[in-house]
Amino acid sequence: MATFGTGVTSNSPNRVAGTAGAVLAAGTSVYLSAGKWYKAQSNASTTIGTTGANNGTLGVALNSAIAANAPIDVLLGGYLENCSSLLPGQAYVVSDSAAGDVIAHSALTEDTDYSVIMGAADTTTTAYIGPINTGAVLNLI
Repeated sequence: MATFGTGVTSNSPNRVAGTAGAVLAAGTSVYLSAGKWYKAQSNASTTIGTTGANNGTLGVALNSAIAANAPIDVLLGGYLENCSSLLPGQAYVVSDSAAGDVIAHSALTEDTDYSVIMGAADTTTTAYIGPINTGAVLNLI
């Protein structure tokens, strides 16, 4: 899997308007750092927001930002609709290999990755987003 899909929408009130720190596509997993949103990646604590003043603030970009400093809407929790190719019942986590992507929890393979759950799929097109940033490195033994 890549992102949740570029056509994602949400009616959840648990969303914020913010500023992109880089170019972002809708459906991208993001973290907050120094007041701006960046693509999340689970292979380092600095790319999942476990360090700094916004410790662990994660979400999903609801619109695309064409450049750094562009406005961005971020879903912090609630139902994400119009997703692409989800597997119902599967938990999705921040990818360890591609910034901004999400992967099925069962696809994690590295003992050096951080466990960052983004949410779970209800249907093939709907997921409940409730980021859990444990800050813990996985132990896949």
